[in-house]
Amino acid sequence: MHGLVSLLPSPYYERVEAIWDRLEQRCGLTGIRVTPYPHFSWQISEEYDFDRLEAAMQQVAARAKPFAVKTAGLGIFSGENPVVYLLVARNSRMAQLYNEIWQATSGLGTGVSEYYNDDNWAPHISLAYGDVDRQTLPEILDELAFESFGWEFEVNNISLIVEPEGQIGQLRWRVPFSG
Repeated sequence: MHGLVSLLPSPYYERVEAIWDRLEQRCGLTGIRVTPYPHFSWQISEEYDFDRLEAAMQQVAARAKPFAVKTAGLGIFSGENPVVYLLVARNSRMAQLYNEIWQATSGLGTGVSEYYNDDNWAPHISLAYGDVDRQTLPEILDELAFESFGWEFEVNNISLIVEPEGQIGQLRWRVPFSG
């Protein structure tokens, strides 16, 4: 899967990396390292027309101005493969950009994940996934549940993380917003 994302700015990028390090040291978790860039996703897809996608995102980014978002605490996507995350609260600027991105990417991806369509999209910053199980989930919650995650940061880029199956994700490009 490949991800159309916004990378986090400093110091939140480094804070997320520090959480990943802590969860690796204390809980033995390394699954998150398959996508080693702190971010939240706008869309993920099995395949993209990479050249057309980059051109489309350059156009979107040229019109976009940085905007602030807030995190709204710790969450869990439950199921066979739980994900522990920080929820990023939607706001009107985020919703507007989301719509522009999805309009601009129409027809550029195949196997687009339904979890990222407008009815299902829950913007989030993944803290643990891939190796979260019944034993490690309580350890993760014990490690993180009593921390404050009331972060506010600026979204200022659209980026592409390319993650061919079975490989570590690589940042293919990062397009800053114009304003």
